[in-house]
Amino acid sequence: MNKNEFRTLAGLDSVLNDVMWNHRNLLWIDLSYNYLETIEDVLKEFPLLKTLYLHGNFISSLDETKKLAKLKDLQSLTLYGNPIE
Repeated sequence: MNKNEFRTLAGLDSVLNDVMWNHRNLLWIDLSYNYLETIEDVLKEFPLLKTLYLHGNFISSLDETKKLAKLKDLQSLTLYGNPIE
């Protein structure tokens, strides 16, 4: 899902439900090189997420990463290329 010029993740859960079986068991997602300015709550819908690529977006506040605290299995997170760098 990288390089799609997404500005929001609204509807992500619904789209993945349409194209994946057991989409809540998602282990990794690449959202790099979009236009995301925040880390949206929809990512909490994937509690088994281990890898999350968010590099090359427009996230400017390090506080946004606190939203990921509920993702207990998260092992790899990329944020380089964002204004918080």
